[in-house]
Amino acid sequence: AHLIATRLGLEVEVVSVTPAEPGYPSPMDIMPDPHSSVFVTDTAHELSIGSALRETLLTDQGWRISVRHGPPAREVARAAHELDATMIIVNATSPAGMLRTMSGIFATEVARRSTCPVVAVTAPLTTPPRSIVAAVDFSPASIRAVQAAILVADERAEVTLVHVPVPLRFARPHVDHTGAPIGGDTTSLFNRLEEEIRPYGPEGLTVQRVVADGSPSSAILEEARMRSADMIVAGTHGPNRLERLFVGSTAVSLLHLSPCATLISPAPPPAERV
Repeated sequence: AHLIATRLGLEVEVVSVTPAEPGYPSPMDIMPDPHSSVFVTDTAHELSIGSALRETLLTDQGWRISVRHGPPAREVARAAHELDATMIIVNATSPAGMLRTMSGIFATEVARRSTCPVVAVTAPLTTPPRSIVAAVDFSPASIRAVQAAILVADERAEVTLVHVPVPLRFARPHVDHTGAPIGGDTTSLFNRLEEEIRPYGPEGLTVQRVVADGSPSSAILEEARMRSADMIVAGTHGPNRLERLFVGSTAVSLLHLSPCATLISPAPPPAERV
């Protein structure tokens, strides 16, 4: 968060979510005031987080810290929406004794609810990402995801655009419900995509194109392994409730299996999609 905020000139708000305050079974006249108790607990929690941040960053950045109560993923996404956040950064490392495939659950839940890009971090990024591997189907969501990633990329970063064509043949090209063109000329689509993303990246950005076979998630993970990627990128799909519930199989697989930071972006607002 510090790295990205510094690069883009953004403010950072640290959001910590604690369980909701339990109810009091005893008469309130012999119990402490619940609002006072929550205030004292939240204040102590904020001080603890502030101390940890100063210890980690070796300085006081003056970041605002807010403590919220309720389901963590919902509260983080809600806070980002209220702040009109540019990006959400979440931890996706594996707690002790937990499989790596399980550690992306929280990030998945945040991405399902978020209206802005979400970066799931598995290890500290000490420098801007230099090798970025992006899953692209040329839909508005995947374009936005690549734009967001190269905004925070190193000056001499390399972004590899990986496209896995739909294994179907159509009489003529068309656009599916996510806005992804199907059956079009891949070279022309790559050219248009580069035109969309170039203004967002540094001057030294290098773009590579890869057309792969198989499942998109497997192709992305293999490409990321070969290139020792610092960041994997994908867009989420789904204008309806069922698809939003599952985020998208590719995005979920990457959040659960990626060995590096993963940026997942929902589709942009309707006006921007055009």
